[in-house]
Amino acid sequence: MARICSVKLFPHYVFEAVPVTAVQKALSLAFKQWGRPHRIRVDNGQPWGGGDLPKPLALWLIGLGIEVVWNRPYRPQENGMVERAHGTTKPWVEPQHCAGLSELQHRLNRAHYLQRERYPYRDKQTRLAYYPSLKHSGRSYSSSPEQWMLERVDQVLSQGVWLRRTDSDGKISIYGRNYSVGRAYPNQAVCLRFEATSRHWQAFDAKGHCLRSMPSRELSKERVFTLNVTRRKKRKKPTLSTG
Repeated sequence: MARICSVKLFPHYVFEAVPVTAVQKALSLAFKQWGRPHRIRVDNGQPWGGGDLPKPLALWLIGLGIEVVWNRPYRPQENGMVERAHGTTKPWVEPQHCAGLSELQHRLNRAHYLQRERYPYRDKQTRLAYYPSLKHSGRSYSSSPEQWMLERVDQVLSQGVWLRRTDSDGKISIYGRNYSVGRAYPNQAVCLRFEATSRHWQAFDAKGHCLRSMPSRELSKERVFTLNVTRRKKRKKPTLSTG
């Protein structure tokens, strides 16, 4: 029973607190079972979206050859089938009566099994029988870095344009790292592009002139594959006050 499970529970109060590497691992297990999907529709919350540049998890998915489609902010209806499935699952599972995470996970597994493999859907067939192709996408999946292509990430990034404003020293931020456009361009609006051939970030002024071409230090294959793209700000250690 419960050969198909769509929901992986994490012991965190909010999904934003789940480590992105744990989400990556859960997706890997799903891809091994069902194959790589052609596309994934996500919302704009962590770790899927938010901000302007694609998040590290999205870059990893793109490198696998999966199209990432973002809902517009505050448009849950754009992923209506998933939202409806959540609404159906909740009264079936009754999470408020679960003693803990393991019981809730067991109830979710059982609910999905019953809904897909036992409950009549159309023509007296279950959902799984009616859509047998959903057992597997037909696209293989490997967690090996050799099967993951940085060129796919470069191609997608090269299609984007992002707005930035330089600071008083002519610097902009890209994935949490400071890049210098030049001291001659303080407090100036620039357009940021990614040039796939050279793998450089390029900053343009309002007239389309390239002001600076900068190597993309954070977009190596190892960094993107391991989700180590964004530079995290170091937390300041608390100081003890005296007196």
